[in-house]
Amino acid sequence: MDGPGGDSAGTGPAISFDAVVSGDRLKFERAPRTRVSFPGTGGRASESRSERTNLPHRVTPGRDYRDVTVRYRLATDVPDHRP
Repeated sequence: MDGPGGDSAGTGPAISFDAVVSGDRLKFERAPRTRVSFPGTGGRASESRSERTNLPHRVTPGRDYRDVTVRYRLATDVPDHRP
């Protein structure tokens, strides 16, 4: 696979961050505002994604969400700067 998930040689992305967060109960007082950006120059392939269990993409403030899990991945490849 080419890009941030790994290249054809199987070496993987130059930088990656993976996290799993879970909770019994989650409640938002306000809808969160999030943003992901990849500033800088040079060619790169980047990815930011999340997989959610029992948590919609847009949450409803004041609602209880139970047995929540979020898996998040941030990865970037910087092909011009690989050794």
